[in-house]
Amino acid sequence: MLFNLYRPLSFRMNKRLHFPFNEMDSIHSLTSLAHFFTADFFHDTITIKEPVGTGTICHARLEEGLHLRVWNIKVHEPFPIHKIPDNPQGEKIFHIAYLLNPEAITVKVTGMEQPRQVQSGMNILFVSGDLDIELEIDISQGLQALDISFSASWLQQAFAEEAVDTSSFIHQLLHSETPVVFFEATTPLEYRLLSKVHQSLVPGIQNLLRLKAGTFPLLADFFSKTRIYPLQKIVENKQPNYDKMLAVEQFLLSHLQNKLPPMDMIAKQNALSESSLKRCFKEVFGKSIYEYYLNLKMIDAKRVLLMSNSSINDIAMQFNYETVSSFIEMFKRHHGVSPGSLRKQKN
Repeated sequence: MLFNLYRPLSFRMNKRLHFPFNEMDSIHSLTSLAHFFTADFFHDTITIKEPVGTGTICHARLEEGLHLRVWNIKVHEPFPIHKIPDNPQGEKIFHIAYLLNPEAITVKVTGMEQPRQVQSGMNILFVSGDLDIELEIDISQGLQALDISFSASWLQQAFAEEAVDTSSFIHQLLHSETPVVFFEATTPLEYRLLSKVHQSLVPGIQNLLRLKAGTFPLLADFFSKTRIYPLQKIVENKQPNYDKMLAVEQFLLSHLQNKLPPMDMIAKQNALSESSLKRCFKEVFGKSIYEYYLNLKMIDAKRVLLMSNSSINDIAMQFNYETVSSFIEMFKRHHGVSPGSLRKQKN
């Protein structure tokens, strides 16, 4: 698989770099990437330094046909990544990107009319190697992710002892003649595991056992969600409702200082039944609408608390709480500290 990575730094103006980024033996690609960022490359770790930016990109070969990269970088100029489709004569390769800051990434797939910013609930991006896709990274946030690549032969071996039905995700994935891309959501438990794994690996690749102990549970959770379903059903379920759920999210954001409108009204606005709305929202964002809305509300309340001189009572009224005690209780439940204590810490 070829990636075309370019970034308009003053000392690399108009330079365009082509390198085999996601080949299974990716030492050459990482060397090229290190050279592009004028970075050190030692023990499978790229270390980016000023004036380019900061952070590391670590690589490890977990098994034959299974590779991992750990990204934790922040650079000072925008850099889009263009993944060119694989050579059709080669073995099929697949990629799962686990994104800790998905809101920093904009995705554009060839044939998709508009670029799509990945939302916080959809923090798993799955693509087949034959896909033409561009990723744009928001330089203000950087990139924090785990990127796992695996070959068709590794996938077959991983499920060799199981009876894989011809209608299943895995069977159709291996035999699909068209590119595949979809977003998936982690559960809160999976996201905590992802954060823990990423945090433990960021300082550098330690040992193979530790790597496998961190990444295999993530892969197991992903395939447990998908392998029994037909591929087409998964892709169709993810994509059409994605845009509608983004519209619902924007609606919630516009009502943070009001009461949450009735579910049937939100469903009607988006041409969905109430049950479909609830199911699709949880699929996309990993939480119920009310849980997600309440989390957004408390984040906004914290922002107001720290950035204004309004009294806690006034902030409670601003966010439509009937009593200040109920606001304080909810605030403490979400942030682990009362509004008054948090303001004292700030001062």
